Amino acid sequence: METRTSSKKLGFLVYEAENAPRYYEIKKSLLKFIIYGLPLTTLVLLAVVLMGSVYFEQISERAKRKEPVIIKELRDNVSDLENRLAEAQVLTKNLEDRLAKGDTSTDIIRNTMGLFLPVPGMQDLTRTPNLAVENIEPVISGDRIQLKFNIINQTKDNQKLAGYIFVMMKHAGKIHVFPENSIEESEFKIKFNSGESFATQRFRPVDNVFFPYKSGNIEDFLFKVLIFSRTGDLLYKQLVSKKMAQ
Repeated sequence: METRTSSKKLGFLVYEAENAPRYYEIKKSLLKFIIYGLPLTTLVLLAVVLMGSVYFEQISERAKRKEPVIIKELRDNVSDLENRLAEAQVLTKNLEDRLAKGDTSTDIIRNTMGLFLPVPGMQDLTRTPNLAVENIEPVISGDRIQLKFNIINQTKDNQKLAGYIFVMMKHAGKIHVFPENSIEESEFKIKFNSGESFATQRFRPVDNVFFPYKSGNIEDFLFKVLIFSRTGDLLYKQLVSKKMAQ
């Protein structure tokens, strides 16, 4: 076999035993690709395939690790819905019993200064309260008085307590009520479920109670905290007198 070269091509003369010699030409660029490019391309493809397999394996492992988290979230959601359903069933049963009873405790009217609309079966449960209110402290903040306190759950096994909070401030013959818009203008009465909603199993701080304030002489301020259950029973009442600069 003889080889002749040109600037861009390589020529090959092939001799066979019984046949006439044959001449072949091939571009140098093609020959270089066959010698160098093809193996390099093969290596690159192998590397891409290897990296792809590693990447998809990592995705598979992440999915396996994440699956228990998703299952736990679903179980938690189901458990939360079951708890809400149980609470709704208990609340419905209490309302049915209350409506069947029909009467309203006269203690409710007396302990709430007659400001609250009575509903059938309302009871005064303040003699054996399931909660306590601690650290009641009025604080002067500019032109307002802020009343802070903590609700402590005292039920056995920390059963969930839920209801509505009202605070009244009496001074100089005027009564201010929190929440401000809880008084029905048409009847000048308060619905027990128009208060500040709360729910707790252990501890609930209250720090969003504000009343108007003007500085001046030191005078007595009277604060009354009332807490109702979700069905309208009076759970707690406390009267606090404080001397503050008026």
